[in-house]
Amino acid sequence: MGRWRPITVGNILLCIFSSVLAGDSQSILIHEIQCGFVSCEGIAENSFLFARILKDGNIATRETAIVLIDFARAFDSVSHVYLFAALERLGTCKVYQRIFKYLYGVSTNRLQVGREYSDRIHFARGVLQGNPASTELFKAALDPLICRLQRSGHGILLRGASQQLSCLDFADDMIVVAQSVQAMTEQLAIDSDFSREFGLNLNVRKCMSILLRRTRDHTVVDCC
Repeated sequence: MGRWRPITVGNILLCIFSSVLAGDSQSILIHEIQCGFVSCEGIAENSFLFARILKDGNIATRETAIVLIDFARAFDSVSHVYLFAALERLGTCKVYQRIFKYLYGVSTNRLQVGREYSDRIHFARGVLQGNPASTELFKAALDPLICRLQRSGHGILLRGASQQLSCLDFADDMIVVAQSVQAMTEQLAIDSDFSREFGLNLNVRKCMSILLRRTRDHTVVDCC
């Protein structure tokens, strides 16, 4: 069952209502580096930035450390307590907060097989995959990690940029960048602390690290 992904097939009226909530929730101020489930060309922009990182690296130092992070079952793992706290932190409308708390804290599902029904199922953690509002809720919950990494001061400075770049985000997939191996250690400590709070685990087999070392004539690339 480890590779199965639950999809929520809920009441049609509830799905329509959730779609309205999702549309209004898009006004929540999520960090611009998060490109997952956005209407603009966010994935293309972040991919272009990553290509620039691989080509130019950090202009302030000769090293650029990169770690590609894949969270295991991220949408299934989010703590509801943490989710509600994230909505509060982002200044989400109080009415919407109460609605989300009802959807995730009070409402239940039942499975039907023929004429048989299961007991009521309460959701203790995770977002309802397949529900229109789930992507916005997940981005709101993950936003504190993005902000912590961006504020860390360990990111890199690309040529022509005025601000450091510490990560690129594709929904639940993340590319963390740092100006040195030591700086990356600090970045990963931030990620580790957040993962413990959030209830996330890494899918180690899908993670990867890259170290770029620039010399006068060429760039040495180490991968593992």
